[in-house]
Amino acid sequence: MLKTEKDIQKSVSICYELIQYMKKHRETLCMKDIIYTKIIMFWRNVAFFERSNIRKDIKECYYNYFVKPALEYLNRKNKGALQCIQCGNPINASLGMGMSWLNDVGIDMERKRSHFWNFNPDTYICPVCALVYSCVPLGFTVVGGEAIFINNNESIHTLVAEKDIFERGGEKYTTLNQLYYKVLYSFIDDAAQEQTREIQNIQIIRRVSVDTDTGKYVFNTLSKPLLEILKACKSNFKNLINWTFKKDKDTYVNVYQEVANNFFSGRNQYALVHAILQKVFTENLRAPYVRDILQIQRRRMRKFYSEEGGSEAMYISRKEFDAAYNEGLRIRREYANTVTNVKGDNDKNMKINESLRSFVYPLLLALKTKDKAKFNDTMFRFYVGRNESIPKILIEMQQSDEKFQMLGYTFIAGLQGESLNSENAENIVNEEGE
Repeated sequence: MLKTEKDIQKSVSICYELIQYMKKHRETLCMKDIIYTKIIMFWRNVAFFERSNIRKDIKECYYNYFVKPALEYLNRKNKGALQCIQCGNPINASLGMGMSWLNDVGIDMERKRSHFWNFNPDTYICPVCALVYSCVPLGFTVVGGEAIFINNNESIHTLVAEKDIFERGGEKYTTLNQLYYKVLYSFIDDAAQEQTREIQNIQIIRRVSVDTDTGKYVFNTLSKPLLEILKACKSNFKNLINWTFKKDKDTYVNVYQEVANNFFSGRNQYALVHAILQKVFTENLRAPYVRDILQIQRRRMRKFYSEEGGSEAMYISRKEFDAAYNEGLRIRREYANTVTNVKGDNDKNMKINESLRSFVYPLLLALKTKDKAKFNDTMFRFYVGRNESIPKILIEMQQSDEKFQMLGYTFIAGLQGESLNSENAENIVNEEGE
């Protein structure tokens, strides 16, 4: 009606009526919003989600399905011979509830009896546990399209305190524009400042959407060493924010998100770096912060290899990293000096990339397949053609596969040019033995 109404006075009148209607039913509208944007992420198909209850009072539906059965169960003397699979209290089949209403947790015992011994379902939970499970959404903080739970399970008070940090953060943590890992980093920084003791381990449980109807739980455990690396790489991560590149015709990769996913999941960054560098020399794209990605990978390797007794061959110092990068940068600058009669920087970079392409492609393939012989052969031909000896760093880097890939990709990162913002004093983290 409002869309089709052309008279301004009538439109104002309709808007006024709508506002009054919304004020009158404010509580119901707010609860519906909470149900279909928050609660539905964790459970559905029971209580006020049932089709028969769609027009009934929301509070009454919740009370009748969860609170009332829990009270009756506590007052009941003969509770049954079965056990609740969560708390172990006695129940029977009529008292117990299945867990299929919890997203990605239980199975439908009525439809899938073949999962149980002798087709006899016995994975019931008591009404009290069902009531507790229904409160799961209260423990999560929704950030954009995801929900986050900080599982510091030292005590209930600690869990509440962790969530309060989110709540006090306001828009700092809940803005839709914030990426999850940026939010997480800010949270860890604030949490560390507020706690008098050192944070040893932090378990992060996320509820993320796969599509409009389904989601999944993602678990990340941040150990003390990982938190220390995260702090050391603060400026590197900051440089990656808002950097996106086109991987193929229909796929865009958010570099910040991809690097952070790899970092927290324990995966290396080489596949991402390979894809970026290949695009740089194929399509003449700018990739200013590849060095930051490799610095994050190096610091992660360094920390874990030193603390877990890794071999010295896997240890990569800042000096080695810079030597490989600067050698690549030296070659690019020399090629740049030979390029003349071009109008702008873009044309100049294109000419340099075209000149280096036949050298870079075999190197990238050798690094991807860890083919040291192919890498050596390509290097030998290139440096002999320049009447130069192969630099020491490009020979010593072949002591291990990790060192080979790390310093190999760092060398090519130098070949593609300098970062837009060269590292300054605050970017450099002091490391022993460098």
